[in-house]
Amino acid sequence: MKNTIRLSIVALCLAVTMLTCACKNDSEENGALIVGKWKLTAASNMGVAIGSVWEFGDDGTCSFTMDGSVERGSYSLTNSDKVVEMTISGTSIIASIERLDESVMILNEDKTGLTVRREFERQQ
Repeated sequence: MKNTIRLSIVALCLAVTMLTCACKNDSEENGALIVGKWKLTAASNMGVAIGSVWEFGDDGTCSFTMDGSVERGSYSLTNSDKVVEMTISGTSIIASIERLDESVMILNEDKTGLTVRREFERQQ
């Protein structure tokens, strides 16, 4: 009986350790994947121009380019890198990351009950 309890405790500790490591890897991956230039290809419920370019630096800086005009700001990843918080020219954007991989990024922002969905493609 005591051995069964000990084995159960060891198995539980091992499972928690593996889960913690897996979450850390996902978190580090999102931090690396977001860095680069992204072109807005689709957007719902908003007036931002399709084709605008958003750039995220590895130093926490970001920029938004539309029609030759560049606005700069900063960003950070929070909530285990599932949320990106940006401030560009005094405007705050908090968006959940629906998808982020080598070629596609999809962000969802809740604006007073209205979800703004932005789809991006990675640029070279």
